Amino acid sequence: MQDVIKTPRNVEELSLKELKQIELEILLDFDRVCKDNNITYYIYAGTLLGAIRHKGFIPWDDDIDVVLDRTNYNKFLKARDQLKEKYKVYSIDVDKNYSTPLAKIIDLDTKLVQNVKDRVELGVYIDLFIWDYVPDNRFKRKLLFSFLDFNQKVWGFSIKHASKSSIIQSALRKICYFLRFDRIAARMMDFACRKQNRKTSKMGNLMFGGYGDKKEICSSSLIDEIIDIEFEGHKFPTFKNYEEFLIVNYGNYWELPPVEQRKSIHNFVAYKK
Repeated sequence: MQDVIKTPRNVEELSLKELKQIELEILLDFDRVCKDNNITYYIYAGTLLGAIRHKGFIPWDDDIDVVLDRTNYNKFLKARDQLKEKYKVYSIDVDKNYSTPLAKIIDLDTKLVQNVKDRVELGVYIDLFIWDYVPDNRFKRKLLFSFLDFNQKVWGFSIKHASKSSIIQSALRKICYFLRFDRIAARMMDFACRKQNRKTSKMGNLMFGGYGDKKEICSSSLIDEIIDIEFEGHKFPTFKNYEEFLIVNYGNYWELPPVEQRKSIHNFVAYKK
């Protein structure tokens, strides 16, 4: 069961419709900057599923995900100042206080409160995932996944609110947070992923994924061909062979989940400043 996030007094929580519109506007500006700078990206995960199945957001979903390979991600960081002034990029590469392993583009006119301890003030955002190469050698791959999994657990333990933890757990979480273990773990993950710069047969979301899970890993050739698909009345790029990705991650992706599962996996409140 998720913790209840209370809306601050004297503010009105953004509706799901308003939230989606703000996220779409961020995506459109991100797309503009990428086109202006010859940066390749792909709509990804639930956003890709929504585009194929619903031609837009999954009705009960509330976020946008895109993915870039490491080279294009670095190019975008250099071009990030070309975004509209109302948007800001948070990444462990460009902000010493930010500690989340994946980057975000946030809307500075909004504020978002989650059930984790953020070191920076967040607003409504879209997520920027990175795909890195995965070692072909089975032993090296297992070693990498184990290292990443350990550091993600350290990161998660450090930043989660401790409202339902024991006294000892609560104290340990506070110590880890004070010692910036979340930031250290994120940097360790980033370091390990950057080392995977030699092209191999597989790629995956290593910075923030379920390590060892085959769903996180795809053929490197998946990103070789790009097509534009419709999302909320606009065209955005994704993998031509998107079906391979969707089947691996969602199985029969045309089949809707049971009604009781049609809800957001995120736990936050967002409002206009």
